[in-house]
Amino acid sequence: TSFVIRNLGLRLTLMLFPATLVVVIGLVYSSPSMWVLFWVMVTIKGLSYALNNPSKEMLYMVTTDSIKFKAKSWIDVFGGRASKAMGSVVTNAFKKPVSALMLYGSLISLAIACGLLLVTSLLGRAFERLSTTEQLIGMDGPSTDEEVQSLTETDEQDDAEAPLRKN
Repeated sequence: TSFVIRNLGLRLTLMLFPATLVVVIGLVYSSPSMWVLFWVMVTIKGLSYALNNPSKEMLYMVTTDSIKFKAKSWIDVFGGRASKAMGSVVTNAFKKPVSALMLYGSLISLAIACGLLLVTSLLGRAFERLSTTEQLIGMDGPSTDEEVQSLTETDEQDDAEAPLRKN
């Protein structure tokens, strides 16, 4: 993961997953077989765990802990379940005949992958901009070392006092 990010940068690494989705959607549509589908799923799962998830986690580096906690919870819980529900809706809507599922499912997947490609490009640019200006999302204005240090000390003090508090 670090090799790819160092050579391509975070923006292009983020864009690699949706770009691969576009390619495999075309591959599955042009050659629909169980073996093609099997290897496509293995590739996508591997790419997701190896590159997409770690690079996605890096985006939280430019956020405060509070924003990270809130965004991560929402994305992991609501985003994950909503996407699975939408996949089920598409599958159930076009399951008969199978050719309709292939056509419409591929078109919907292609639209989502292209949308993801745009979003990852924008997020990568925002990350680069925030990193160079040393700004944190959730803080007013550019963060200074003193502000970050004081936040860290406050968090450490809160953590140390937490066991002493009564519920």
